[in-house]
Amino acid sequence: MSADPTVLQEYALAAGLGVAVGAAELVSRYRDSPRRLLGRIAFYLYVLGNGGAAALTLLTLHALHISAGNGTSQAIVAGLGGMAILRSAFATVKVGDRDLPAGFGLVVLGLLGAVDRVIDRNQATGRSAKVGEIMRDVSFTKAYEALPAHCILLMANASDEDAKNLADGVADIAASGYVDQIKAYNLGVVLLRFAGQEVLQNAVNTLGANIKANPPPAADNPAPRAADQGVAPP
Repeated sequence: MSADPTVLQEYALAAGLGVAVGAAELVSRYRDSPRRLLGRIAFYLYVLGNGGAAALTLLTLHALHISAGNGTSQAIVAGLGGMAILRSAFATVKVGDRDLPAGFGLVVLGLLGAVDRVIDRNQATGRSAKVGEIMRDVSFTKAYEALPAHCILLMANASDEDAKNLADGVADIAASGYVDQIKAYNLGVVLLRFAGQEVLQNAVNTLGANIKANPPPAADNPAPRAADQGVAPP
């Protein structure tokens, strides 16, 4: 017996909502380069897991003969309700200095942690190379106030919480004992995560010489050549 097309559409809608919620969650965590997520198996496993949870919720509603309106409404309830159930906690358990949810939410945290580790490892090399390229001639002393402020202004939708987290990260770098160039690279990493590569590159280009390190004296005053002094070369 063939499946009812209307029922299949309900399951597709519920699963689609779950996939959309999972994808949005990961994209919000990797705003600096969301396109890289598309090449990671962990990304697909996570979003498909969310879609499966939504479809399973709809299946449960059908099995228990629970009605939540028409087919479309029921699919939406199942999709969003499945996400709520998947992130729910029956209690909070303190493990070390962390408060962890006891329930399905712990599963989501575990999956997110696994996805984070896989994606972070894959992105670390690319981030390091890009930061080194963009921040090579930038002075931390000149840039640590102007560059973050400029990036925040460019990011029209940056929240107050995002700005505070950025300010805290910059303050930690400023308080470290590293030399200026290493601080500049670390500043680049923080800003890359906050604004993304394109915004950071444009901000550095716009501020230009205002945040660049002073060129070494040798570059400004090269040693005179023997020919310039009227001395014949050996």
